[in-house]
Amino acid sequence: MFTYIFCLASLFLVVTHAQRTDAGYQIIAVPLCTHGSDCGPRECCVGNRNSGLGECMPMGRTGKECYVQGEYAYERPEHMITNFDKCPCVPGEFCAGITKYHPLYGQIGICSFG
Repeated sequence: MFTYIFCLASLFLVVTHAQRTDAGYQIIAVPLCTHGSDCGPRECCVGNRNSGLGECMPMGRTGKECYVQGEYAYERPEHMITNFDKCPCVPGEFCAGITKYHPLYGQIGICSFG
């Protein structure tokens, strides 16, 4: 996957990912953010502390992988997530640990009802 950053009319940035498919490459535009409120209702802002910019990513839904050390959110986090590479579970769910570990982010879990 390739990532490109374009400055359009000096007003905003758009990140695009070129994702390889059977038919060639598919270009996907990803909205940039600095806060959770910049994203859709079931998304959070995941970013890089150094750049100050993040990408809107979907929050974890039931059965999706999550990080046990991540936030347990009753609502979407407003701050940019910089210490993990994915959003926490959707509000009202928690990350139930499984016996799988990520070398940087620790124990992996599955988004579950509480």
